[in-house]
Amino acid sequence: MIPGFPQLGVLELLILLAVILLFFGAKRLPQLGRSLGRGIRELREGLAGAANDEDEAQEREKDEEKPSLNKAARDESVRLKKDETNTGAGQKSS
Repeated sequence: MIPGFPQLGVLELLILLAVILLFFGAKRLPQLGRSLGRGIRELREGLAGAANDEDEAQEREKDEEKPSLNKAARDESVRLKKDETNTGAGQKSS
């Protein structure tokens, strides 16, 4: 129940449906329902997309902070591998 909004009973809904039917006609009523349904679906998708965009933006901000740490760790592992390769090659040739 919405405050300040009148409650609609069955009789009021039937009268509203009859007025809509008279105003738009029987041929355009299904078309009107489809377009209304599409509009509601697009609205929901837009709202869900906005929420997803916010989540992705937050993830990107977190990821932007990490590359420096990841790069340092990756550089260290590459350096260690080179050291292992150099020491291993030196042992084989000796």
